[in-house]
Amino acid sequence: ALATENRAKETGKGKKATPQATVAVLVDAENAHPELVDSVMEEVEACWGEGGVAVVKRAYADWTRDFPLRKSGAVQRHLLQRVHQQSSFTGRGRGSSNTLMVVDAMELLYNH
Repeated sequence: ALATENRAKETGKGKKATPQATVAVLVDAENAHPELVDSVMEEVEACWGEGGVAVVKRAYADWTRDFPLRKSGAVQRHLLQRVHQQSSFTGRGRGSSNTLMVVDAMELLYNH
């Protein structure tokens, strides 16, 4: 998930405020392809070059399991914060990291 919002930069007295893009990157790490994550993060870094700022960069998964993004090094390369959501051992709990990601997205939307 990639969300952007334009905000005015805080400036000193008498200076004109300029728009600043704020970006939150929330990755479903168990299902995201490493090359796609690299591509999205390049777009985010391009936004930084234009005066934007990344508010949050998170990757959601059960980090005890094996999946392609975990092996690729993309999480470390792009300094994504790992958010661990334990899956149930009975097979229930599928989508638990997705649910947490949606809750965090809503919280970010309303609090930033």
